Amino acid sequence: MHSSLATPVLIAFGMIANMAYAQDSRSDSPQVVFESYRTALERDDWNSLYSTLSPGYRDYMIFESVFAMGVGAPCDEANAIIEKYVDKAKFEKLNTAFTQQPTTEQCIATYSQAIENKKGMFLDCSKYFEQKGKKNPDANKPKFGPLVGLVINENVAFAKCSVTFTIVFYSRTVGDAKDVRHEQETTTDTPCYFIKSDEKWLFSTQTEWQKHNAKDADK
Repeated sequence: MHSSLATPVLIAFGMIANMAYAQDSRSDSPQVVFESYRTALERDDWNSLYSTLSPGYRDYMIFESVFAMGVGAPCDEANAIIEKYVDKAKFEKLNTAFTQQPTTEQCIATYSQAIENKKGMFLDCSKYFEQKGKKNPDANKPKFGPLVGLVINENVAFAKCSVTFTIVFYSRTVGDAKDVRHEQETTTDTPCYFIKSDEKWLFSTQTEWQKHNAKDADK
């Protein structure tokens, strides 16, 4: 499974220019949430990882998982997970209400409303991809660098981290008896968004971050 971090557009500098820079060292902080997320991902501890995500990010991850499970040849195990958690009647009713092609956000909201046990589905989807990855010798988890440039402004926070992906590919030239395996690492700077909800910091999507930021600005 590819990186659980979304890849939203970087926040414009003007939006964060007036925020106070601070490295939060409290027991509950964006830094701690990030480290918990990174550790949970490394250990395949999906229950702990789920607890680091905001409600909006959980919905995003479930939608992303369902979409990924639908790619390629049909899989009985993947279909069973979808049938177990998605209320088809409710999903179809919500889906047919669209008069035009729905946006990604609308699709995520539709799945969110059609799934009652979101945590159960998240855990089953994560375990499915975990087992699938173990069967693939070329599967690699993304490697997260440290959180840098942390900016905290009341109930929202923003930072960046480097994410390294290892890409495996094969090639064969004339005279080779078999394919030659190659590994290539690609590192990108990824924005990280956090919101504070019920006195707890959580990883969030950019959309959720923007909504919380707007609320703070209106105070």
